[in-house]
Formats: sequence, C-alpha cells, structure tokens
Amino acid sequence: DPNYFPLQNDVILEKSGRKGDIEAKYGECYTETMGSLLKEGKIQRDEDGKIYESAGLCSPKNLSRNNPEGFSDLVFRWRLSKRNDNTLGQLIALQQPQDSDTTQGGSGGGETGILAPGALAWPTKVQGSMVTSCYGLRVDPVKGGSSNHPGVDIAIGADTPAFAAADGEVTFAGFADGYGPNFVIIKHGPGLYTSYGHMNSKTVAKGDKVTQAQQIGTVGSQGYSTGAHMHFNLTTGTDNFGSTFNGNVNPFANGLSIPPGVPNNAHCATS
Repeated sequence: DPNYFPLQNDVILEKSGRKGDIEAKYGECYTETMGSLLKEGKIQRDEDGKIYESAGLCSPKNLSRNNPEGFSDLVFRWRLSKRNDNTLGQLIALQQPQDSDTTQGGSGGGETGILAPGALAWPTKVQGSMVTSCYGLRVDPVKGGSSNHPGVDIAIGADTPAFAAADGEVTFAGFADGYGPNFVIIKHGPGLYTSYGHMNSKTVAKGDKVTQAQQIGTVGSQGYSTGAHMHFNLTTGTDNFGSTFNGNVNPFANGLSIPPGVPNNAHCATS
C-alpha cells in the first residue's frame, strides 16, 4: 500500500510525537515470544488454535490500522516500521561471515543468530507438544544408522492446527518426497524460508500471503514418518524448490524458542 511506504511511516510517527507512547504500550508485543504472550494473556487462542481478533493487549485489532485506543493507524505504521528494520537486519546478518560450528544434533550445529530468539512463532499448539528430534546428525528413526536431519521435529496429536512461524508468502504447497502431499514452504524475505512437513492437510496455496500464527494446515504423519509430528525447517536459500534445502540452519539457534512447559525430550541445543 503506497500510503504505508516505510520512509513515510517513520516520518509520520516522528511528527505525531506518539512513537514513545506506542513503544511503551505495545513494545512487548514485538519483543516477547509468542509463547510468552499466550501465557500472559496478551494474545489468546480458541480451542482450534485461532487467535481471537480482539482479546488481549497484543490482539490483531489493537495492532491494526484502526487501533481502538486512540492511536488511529499509528500503531500499524509502527509495526510496519519495526518489521522493515527487522528485515534489513536479517539481510545484513545473512551477508556477514558466520563462525562455522560443525557440531550437530543434540549439541547444536550450523549458523546461529540469523533471527533473534522468539522471532518465530511455535508452528503448532504449545499445549501437548514436545520436541522429539533435533537439527543435524541423528539416528534415522526408520532405517537406523546415521542421517542428517535438516530441521526439527515437534510431536503432537494428529490433526492439531499447524501455524505459520512468521509473516510471508507461500511459495510451494503440495507433494514433496519424504514429506507427503501437503508440504508447505513460506518465504519471509529475500533468502529466508520456513517449511512444514508431514501435514495431514494444508489450508493455503502457492501465492497466498500469510501472517504469523495463521493456520496453514494440520499436523500429521504423511510421507517418511513414524508418527504424528510437525517437521519444521528454517532455510537460507533461493526462491527455488529444488535448492531451498541447501541452506538449512538450526531453527532453535535462529529465532524459534521452545516455549515454557514444552518438553525438550531430544535435548536439542537452543543456542
């Protein structure tokens, strides 16, 4: 929307004199993890996992163009400005040389610090979920022996809602070898993707715009799988399905924080 051009947002916010008030009131909506906001009631979900439109300080309505607290569209401009700053930060981080850490699996592995802790939303319901497999080298759960796991596994009941980890655009929704017929890839900015495997169903299609914590499907055990779980990848790559997997990084070291109360049964490294 040309009315919300990034530079224009910054100018309007500064001229309004209310940027400090907005930061004071809603800053935690941007800096806290999704799990913390849910735990503190600042956002709320119904039993199907959908976020209530008007419940809680950080509800979509409060952060919309029509803020009911008297900020008009200034909060919305502030959110866009913060998101723009974050995107630029991601791009700068991606261009910086990273220290190589070749330790894998439960001890970590790959690049770290591409995204700040908590930048990504938990990709399924928090309650009832558990971490069952780490990023990196592991024992193959089907064939045995050593294998490289390109993401993390979060076990939870079949048909539990699956959520987008961040705002973005769906670049692929369909069959992928090993992941079943409902594999979804979301692009969050230049060279930054998340993907979601083994789902029983998908509720998005290629080209759809999604927002953080929006439902994109349901958890399942499709493809190469031993039970219902969310396989979650974080990738730095190109806008190409075939090469998207060449730049996988450890999600737990790059923006995906394990929410309080979720068992880390696989003892995955988180930094």
